[in-house]
Amino acid sequence: MQTAAGSSVGRLVTGVSRFHHFGLVNVVRSDRGAAELRRRFPDVPVVSTEHPGWTDAVREAAAGRPVSVALDPIGGKPAESLLDLLTPGGKLASYGLIAEEPIPLHASALLNKSLTLQGKNIGRWLSEASAERRASDVATAQQVALGLKDQFAVAAEYGLGELTDAVEHAVRPGKVGTRPRPPLTATVRGSGGAAGRAGPSSWPVPPGSRLPAVNSIGSDLVGVRQIPLVWCDQFVDGRFGAP
Repeated sequence: MQTAAGSSVGRLVTGVSRFHHFGLVNVVRSDRGAAELRRRFPDVPVVSTEHPGWTDAVREAAAGRPVSVALDPIGGKPAESLLDLLTPGGKLASYGLIAEEPIPLHASALLNKSLTLQGKNIGRWLSEASAERRASDVATAQQVALGLKDQFAVAAEYGLGELTDAVEHAVRPGKVGTRPRPPLTATVRGSGGAAGRAGPSSWPVPPGSRLPAVNSIGSDLVGVRQIPLVWCDQFVDGRFGAP
């Protein structure tokens, strides 16, 4: 089971779950979001929390199968309902804090069902995972991105001659926000095709921006966090990286 299933991360989780034949129940906050998700994944059950009794709908969608894992980027009061849905020995994996309030939790909820709460974030992964694990995870992420590219929402498309516009769009404040950083220079590197023939070029990235990546994530981006993607049809071979 996962909440916020209509998000980009949620859609990717759904795609990976289908590939590996994992049973999954998606949870979204509105009927409109549920309808959109059903359009994308008609064979995966979706439950909307817009209506009272949505937890019963989750149990019905699970069709008698135990709910052993809940993936949740929200937290707060909704997470309490997820704990109630978990089977004994189940795990709640939290990877976000959309809700401002804390998760209301009594010790009995953990003790009586032997539940596990686990937090995950990219910062801990960068500091704790071995180099081999990180390389494996990045390779898996690349395969997921290639196999599920239709699940990425494209805000705009730019040709190779419009790279400046693409960068300005990528660093524009939006839903994911921005984070301050020292002035950087973004360098275009290409191994072939139009970008490779053109050679590297550079331009400054304004302070307070996040470094954009175009079409692929590679070794040039190791250590760069929270990178928004900008997809350009004519820029398949190039990357943005921190020099």
